Amino acid sequence: MSGDCKKIIDLLMKQDVPMTAATIAARLEISVRSVKKYVSQINAEYNEWIQSTIKGYILNKDKARKIVKDAGASCPQTGEDRINFVIKELLQKRSNNEPFNINDLAEELFVSYATIKRVLNHVRSICESYNLNLKVTGDFFALEGNEFDKRRLMSNLYYREFEKNDLSLSAIQKVFADYDIEWIKSVITGKCNKYHYYINGYALVNLILDLVISLDRISKDFSQRTETFEIGSIDIKSREKSLAVEIAEAFEEQYNITFNQQELQLLTVLLISQLLRIDYKNIDYNSLEQIVGKECINLVDHILNNTKEYYLLNTDDPEFYIRFTMHISNLLIRAKTQYINKNPLIDTIKNGCPLLFDCAVSMSNEIKRQTGYTVAEDEAAYIALHIGTLLEINENSMDKLKCVLVFPQYYDFSSKLEKNLMERYGNLLEIKNVLTNQDDLMNETNQDIVISTIPVNLYNYKNVVIISSLLKEKDYNLIDNYIESIKKKRKRDLLLQQLVAVTNPALFNRNVLFDDKETIIHYMMNEMVDIGYANNDYEKGLLEREKLSSTAFDFIAVPHSMEMNAFKTGMSVMLYDKPVLWGNKFVSIILLFTINKNELKLFRNVFDNLIVLLMEKNNLNKVIQSKTYQEFITNIIRCSA
Repeated sequence: MSGDCKKIIDLLMKQDVPMTAATIAARLEISVRSVKKYVSQINAEYNEWIQSTIKGYILNKDKARKIVKDAGASCPQTGEDRINFVIKELLQKRSNNEPFNINDLAEELFVSYATIKRVLNHVRSICESYNLNLKVTGDFFALEGNEFDKRRLMSNLYYREFEKNDLSLSAIQKVFADYDIEWIKSVITGKCNKYHYYINGYALVNLILDLVISLDRISKDFSQRTETFEIGSIDIKSREKSLAVEIAEAFEEQYNITFNQQELQLLTVLLISQLLRIDYKNIDYNSLEQIVGKECINLVDHILNNTKEYYLLNTDDPEFYIRFTMHISNLLIRAKTQYINKNPLIDTIKNGCPLLFDCAVSMSNEIKRQTGYTVAEDEAAYIALHIGTLLEINENSMDKLKCVLVFPQYYDFSSKLEKNLMERYGNLLEIKNVLTNQDDLMNETNQDIVISTIPVNLYNYKNVVIISSLLKEKDYNLIDNYIESIKKKRKRDLLLQQLVAVTNPALFNRNVLFDDKETIIHYMMNEMVDIGYANNDYEKGLLEREKLSSTAFDFIAVPHSMEMNAFKTGMSVMLYDKPVLWGNKFVSIILLFTINKNELKLFRNVFDNLIVLLMEKNNLNKVIQSKTYQEFITNIIRCSA
């Protein structure tokens, strides 16, 4: 229910006589038309709460008071809450029990029959993605499917209910108050140590969530009985079976439950999908194939070779290769068993490092092509974390700032100052020269920064930092600020240079409306073809990339192809005053890229920097207001200042 609808209900709750639409509008400072619209919304959602009479509107206070009272307790208020409520109810009902009645549910939730029907449509769509079927016959409905898929759905349901970025043991404990989560954690870690298995923090939390769901389902007699869990080509070793048996025995004793054969098999697969069979720190390249198998090695080599040229990644780091291969090995087990390692950082990674996430999506698609297994977005975000270490390695090799030091000679003070500065700034500064007299600056050129212990009055240097010879914390702060300002200016100048290189005034558009994103892509691509950026076939690559994963980031869409066969790298711009639908998101800015292999670095820099810049709402709003191509460029550079 919207805030304005609640205001109308609150106002009518205090009245004993009808109120006209005009009076309500005046009290709430909205239009009469808005009042009528909100009343219609309330009545559609809550089964005619507000009665319209000759004298005005009057509220059924008994119904309203009941739902307001229950709002803080059990009665769901939003569409999403109702969907989750219905799914939970379905998951707790046994297949041989009477099906649910739509009218009874509508009455229980204080909503209309039509509202419940809409909710069920959403529930059906969600269930289908977990191989479950919502069967609706007349006014009755029930859930059909096996226990394993119901648990997968329940795991996702609870995960979505946790606060954003708070998939934690304490959050699980709040939901499952009857289970000692810390004790469960100690059992898992203790048994894993005994059998020399390793698990990282995120995987442990995911594992415990799925485990406690299984414990709860078994305790309520929802055990798997007839379904045999498909393990396919998963290699389960004897020590993994022993590990599962010991953990199951501990749970059986603690919670007075029984793991049947199917449940024990399910537990075993759940464990090996999350655990590392050996600490990656103790693995060398030669033993890696023996641990993960030739098939996994070949897959990793393929996806790295397939993407490193496109994303300019240096994949030769041995430590990365081992960690990444071990991760892919476990990811394949999860993909085969349909488990998903949920990632609380997915939005942070996707929105904060768009190129990184794009690379992970590309790798996920390659895994599907080679194996047939679909990689969920949560899993793609973990791939991005691994690839991020490569980007960090590559970025550390960026050019250092050229620096000149001016220190008058006094004993060995200058050498000590130089040493202290290099210990702190060795990865940022390259010292070109150490001078003892400011006059010698006449012979220095092309330095980015001058650090001096004496005033430099004779020369008009902009980037001069005057510090004390004792190097206090305030001196370090001064240097930090200067370095940061220079880096920002460099980045801003580079962005301007690159924007001019990839854009064209003829490719700037505003408010050209179409029915869907495919038509928008076609229009923008036609303009680029006419100017000579690519041929007509290039559009196919754009649409194929869009099918892999939406290129929408909040209010920005960045359609691009995985191919690098454009005649030249370019960017077409479309701005909308009112957001348009891009798949299932609304966007205000569309940046369509063509990519030439020889100008790949140009695309990468513009793509990553521009999206991150426009993710900030203030920047987005400024750029949307651009009326011309020149304003667009100017506004972006101002936002990067």
